[in-house]
Amino acid sequence: MDKIMERIIKRRELRERRKRRRRRFAAAAAASAVLATALMGAANDKAGKEVIIKEIDALSGFENSITVKTRQETASGLLEECGLELGENDILNVSPDSVLYDAANIVITRAGTVTITTADGSTTANVTKGTVGEAVAEAAYTVDDNDRLVPEADTAVSDGMQIRIIRIDTTTETETAPIDFGVTYVDDPSMMQGEEKVTSEGETGEKELVYSVETKDGSESSRTLVEERVVKEASDKVIARGTATPTPRPTEAPAKKQASSSSSKVSVDATSGTVNGMAYSKKITVTATAYSTSPSENGGHSTTAMGTPLRKGVIAVDPSVIPLGTKVYVAAADGSWSYGTAVAQDTGGAIKGNKIDLCYTSSSEARSFGRRSAVVYILED
Repeated sequence: MDKIMERIIKRRELRERRKRRRRRFAAAAAASAVLATALMGAANDKAGKEVIIKEIDALSGFENSITVKTRQETASGLLEECGLELGENDILNVSPDSVLYDAANIVITRAGTVTITTADGSTTANVTKGTVGEAVAEAAYTVDDNDRLVPEADTAVSDGMQIRIIRIDTTTETETAPIDFGVTYVDDPSMMQGEEKVTSEGETGEKELVYSVETKDGSESSRTLVEERVVKEASDKVIARGTATPTPRPTEAPAKKQASSSSSKVSVDATSGTVNGMAYSKKITVTATAYSTSPSENGGHSTTAMGTPLRKGVIAVDPSVIPLGTKVYVAAADGSWSYGTAVAQDTGGAIKGNKIDLCYTSSSEARSFGRRSAVVYILED
């Protein structure tokens, strides 16, 4: 509301200035006529001079001319005699102290009024120049090549015109940003299929982003990326992935004694999702090893991680792969042997990822099992 009232007041002031300027021109003309009449009687006086006075409104182009008789010696004396005053930016075509002569021409160019607005506020200025650019310079405003004038600089100035100066600056800003690392997998024949091992942790890189930032009257108006520089390269995380396939040893004598790992037949129906008639939800290829129920081989413990007794039919798992308490069926992928049904109830320090440990009651059975590739069928409840 304050800004609206301010504009209304400025418009009123502008209208009053225009009225005063017209009255001044009219008064000057009338005064000149009276003066000319008063001096007519002295027409034959050799000391009298006939002088033409012309007033021009610089912005509107309005002109008013009068011819007067005077005994004044200087231009300033003549203006004072005629009641004509010079405004701050008004222009007189001769020096005020110049000596008058007969038939002299005195020209007064009257300045017009414009309002110039910047981010700091508005001011009213009297100007005589013909274009916006010239008027702004005449009003003592400095405008560089980046700044913007509204209307444009080559627009003709009119009395009462509103001119805006928009200050435009361009700077450069630099920001840093991370570069994400990738993951590279490397085949390792020394590891069994399904095994993975991180051989090198990834490291985040860093880059610099250079922006060209433009501001208008102190507020950011645009930001453009002009350059991107890598300060530090990112290093990929490297994961070794096992490719070795374990060789089953079903013909070994100890293995033949394991009725549960050699004599049981495995019948898998992938269409119906059953193994030996039991429904399964998914299957996982793993590397299987074995351990016994002997406390001496289990750190003095005779119970599982879930607190149940160690026995045949218990397997140790990585809970992130196979949750504890899951009922499973374990067998060779080719059906050459099977451990049968079991429950995931134990864990082990070396049992990580796709690895399982089968529990046997006999230490000799566990040792003879070795390391084998197996399939774990996750049975449905």
